Amino acid sequence: MNLSKNFENNNINLQMDVQNLVGSSGDTNNNISNQQHSTKLSYEGNYQVNISSTNFELETITSSYTGLMRIYRLLYIADHCLSLRTEALLLSLKYIQETHFISLYKQIVDELKKQNIPLPNDFDSSWYEKTQRNYTNKLEKLDNDLRNFRTNSIKDSIRRGHDDLGDHYLDAGDFFNAVRCYVRSRDYCVTPRHMITMCMNVIKASFYMQNWSNVLSYVSKAEQAIESLETTTKSTTTASTISSMINPMDVTTTNNIITSDAILASRLKVYAGIAELATKRYKLAARHFLGVSFDHCSNYFQ
Repeated sequence: MNLSKNFENNNINLQMDVQNLVGSSGDTNNNISNQQHSTKLSYEGNYQVNISSTNFELETITSSYTGLMRIYRLLYIADHCLSLRTEALLLSLKYIQETHFISLYKQIVDELKKQNIPLPNDFDSSWYEKTQRNYTNKLEKLDNDLRNFRTNSIKDSIRRGHDDLGDHYLDAGDFFNAVRCYVRSRDYCVTPRHMITMCMNVIKASFYMQNWSNVLSYVSKAEQAIESLETTTKSTTTASTISSMINPMDVTTTNNIITSDAILASRLKVYAGIAELATKRYKLAARHFLGVSFDHCSNYFQ
């Protein structure tokens, strides 16, 4: 089993490319490659876990994750728990078909065959070709949309166009191109909220690449944007309190925004803590984790 190993080695070049990329978010050269990067997770130690004396339920554990993070967790369990390997691989095959990550899909299918695990009865042998075709068609459409937005100089549409392209690359496991698109949206961010969205997107893609320095850099940028939002929110709260007798919904809306920003701040602490932990800066990691509110610990991590 090697599906969850050597991720760092496979991403060294990607990390170096991103370090060069994030210094500039210019829009010159929009020739977006459809190359997909093979990705595997890496954790120290090739250990095996025996869960025969526990009540460990795979679905219960993985239900705390969404998206690619859930798939990676399943592959990690498949690598390190023999008794759950079959179930974890079959579940990962199920969830990977909700994405365009065709390179990882092929690795999972190959691993199932290698382990002599029968493919599910509803296995779609044409999924690979159909998904590859859909990926290419959608990529062309998003790229054309972005070109049109540039031609018409629609600033907010250009920003969202870069985000849409980044999301598409991320869904396909092409994390380098995802980061590239997200970073390019920075020049079209006109509000702190836009900056936060851009930072969170870059953080998420960099997290999958295990580019920890990039994660920490954009956590800092996002926190600065949140600080500027807090100043605005305080002024809004005062105004809403005065007008609450006229429209009580104003206060409710403002409170919801404050709660949402607090959850976001906790999520940034989690990202920063994991990045520090991965680089063995344990004291800094502990400080970040202690800054996470317990009220926000039930949120899904993706």
